[in-house]
Amino acid sequence: MKKNTQQRNKGFTLIETMIAVFVLTAALSGFFALIANSLFSARYARNEITANYLLQEAVDSIRNDRDTTAFQNNDPSTNTGWDTFLNKYRQGGCFTTFDSKNGCYFEPADPLSMPALCNVLPTFGSANCPTFNYDENATNKDFYTYKNSGVRSNFKRQIIMQVNPNRADELDVKVTLEWLNGNLLRTQSLVISLLNWQKQ
Repeated sequence: MKKNTQQRNKGFTLIETMIAVFVLTAALSGFFALIANSLFSARYARNEITANYLLQEAVDSIRNDRDTTAFQNNDPSTNTGWDTFLNKYRQGGCFTTFDSKNGCYFEPADPLSMPALCNVLPTFGSANCPTFNYDENATNKDFYTYKNSGVRSNFKRQIIMQVNPNRADELDVKVTLEWLNGNLLRTQSLVISLLNWQKQ
């Protein structure tokens, strides 16, 4: 009789097993929540870096276009370079108010491409511009383009321009980027002023 009682006391009871399972589940839940938060933070940081890159890419491309056009039409007395530069973007639909849903976009992989009016229905956010495609195998490092290669990304870029009302030789440019972090819409803008540096 004594032997049977001692053998029964050596094992776990049902209550002890349930408590052990509960403690293990709570510990694993906290661990998996930490991993999920880390993955979300990493994706958030990656998207923020990509957004900054795409904003700066547009600004640099527009600034380069201004300088190239100015050098190709180098006649400061007639202001031809500046007017040619403005007309290119005016015809592409870039000139509108800064709160407009339209504006324009251009193909970053082709520096000679003309800007085009943003006139598609927005899939997210308020800009009517198309979304980029992402091609991780791009040969020229043009990963984000409007070409049909790659997969649809979560980024769209809108460019709006206005000639400064107080100075005809100053152009205000606003580049806005929209993207999705999961279901959360994020927006970031960059505003710069470009001058007609040929004007004396």
